[in-house]
Amino acid sequence: MVTASNDSHYLTANEEFEYWSNLSRTDPARFEAERKAEIEKVISSAPVKRQQELRQLQWRIDGERKRAKNPIDAMVRLQKMMWRQFYADDGFVFAVKQLVKVCHTAGELIKNSPKKDAEIISLMKD
Repeated sequence: MVTASNDSHYLTANEEFEYWSNLSRTDPARFEAERKAEIEKVISSAPVKRQQELRQLQWRIDGERKRAKNPIDAMVRLQKMMWRQFYADDGFVFAVKQLVKVCHTAGELIKNSPKKDAEIISLMKD
């Protein structure tokens, strides 16, 4: 569960959706102010070294939303942005491929390393 900006009580996912949906219809200026405040809370809760990167990403997201003709266009623009990053040279797919290489290399090293016999020693005093 997440709270609304006033933090007066916890909202279920449905209540939260209704809250934000109603706010965007009835008071767009307040919706925008609360949206920005919630985003800033999330960014501020991240490690300090990641905050600038997150603010830059949010700036890009806000720019795409401003350029969009309507909410559906905004969603499509943001989805394309997400997929571009997913498949980017330094994106998620790249990271997974690197991890697979490391695991494969480690597995080969373990498989090909010479087996050594171990001597079991007693830790008990006789």
